[in-house]
Amino acid sequence: MPKRQPNSVTVEMRTDYEPWRACSKEDSRPMLTGVYVDPKGYLVAADGFMLAVVPAKVRGPKTFTGAILPAPALEMAHRAIGRSSNTVSFTLDVESGRATVPVKASKGVLGTMGVDLITGTYPRWRALIPERKGMGARKYVAYDPTLIGRLARAIGSWPATINMAKGNGPAIILGHEGAFGVVMPMFAQEPDPKALSRVFRLRETPPLVPSRTDDLPPPAEIAEREAQKEG
Repeated sequence: MPKRQPNSVTVEMRTDYEPWRACSKEDSRPMLTGVYVDPKGYLVAADGFMLAVVPAKVRGPKTFTGAILPAPALEMAHRAIGRSSNTVSFTLDVESGRATVPVKASKGVLGTMGVDLITGTYPRWRALIPERKGMGARKYVAYDPTLIGRLARAIGSWPATINMAKGNGPAIILGHEGAFGVVMPMFAQEPDPKALSRVFRLRETPPLVPSRTDDLPPPAEIAEREAQKEG
């Protein structure tokens, strides 16, 4: 772990987490292209469609109010550590606006590199967490599977378990040790039984194979049903 200077901040994260995967790639909102270091012990990433929050050990002065590390810097540090450790650490010097992250030098030897922090105010990410009371939706809600996959890897949780929030809005994906993610829905619509029947090809006739074997209809009845369908 890098040595912390009196006015610097040291951050340590488990390598199970890859929060940069939830960062935005759009330069129009530069704050979202980085991973926010929350002074209360979280690394936060968002892109407007999803939010990833993972626990981290943040050690620094009480005056530290947060900083934004460029996503590529954290990804590079994560790759440099590889499987040699189960944690990755970096230091922040907020006064100079710089961070020091580990990199892989020649012959696999670890070195360090300085990068500029992203300037600006990070959004109030806690306001994006949906209420979980009264969970359950009254509509059919669709979520982008690509976003769910990225978010699950960001918080180190695969396979992902999706928890519906109150109403028909964002869903919550829970990880380990307090990590979690929030994903926005693609759309929500009122239930339509006819549409569901078309999608799942439901038939009005009872199934030919009941759930209990002793309720299985006689072979003659099965043959008669098949003949009626063909006719």
